Amino acid sequence: MDQIIEISKALLTPVIAIVAAYVAWQQMKTNRRKLKLDLFDRRYAVFEKIGEFIGSILTSGKVQQGKEFQFLADTRAAGLLFGEDISQFVSEIYRKAVHLHALDAELEGSAGDARTKNIQAQREIKDWYEMVLEGLQARFAEYLKLEH
Repeated sequence: MDQIIEISKALLTPVIAIVAAYVAWQQMKTNRRKLKLDLFDRRYAVFEKIGEFIGSILTSGKVQQGKEFQFLADTRAAGLLFGEDISQFVSEIYRKAVHLHALDAELEGSAGDARTKNIQAQREIKDWYEMVLEGLQARFAEYLKLEH
């Protein structure tokens, strides 16, 4: 009986260590899942803002006053949350919005051939936005995966 008690005492420390290691491993897995979920939430918010911005341009046919600056503020974290490809993509959306806004402002004072060229340039930008909106989900798919 004394031997059983001595063996039990000797095994108790390693068993406690194994249980503690298992609990720590489970906590690490839980923390990783939580981080991934938090990252997903932040990324999805930027994804939604991009879609909303492009949708508003396509719906109204122009960039509403101040919306391009709001877009810039809404997506400023893109460089931190995504790769360089998405950061450059957001910059391109912004640049085209500024260009479209400038073209729209110039349209009122233009006539003849200049007006035709302006309308054509606006159409090209709007076509680009349509193409981007159609492929938006595929472009962000790699960043918006929640795998188990």
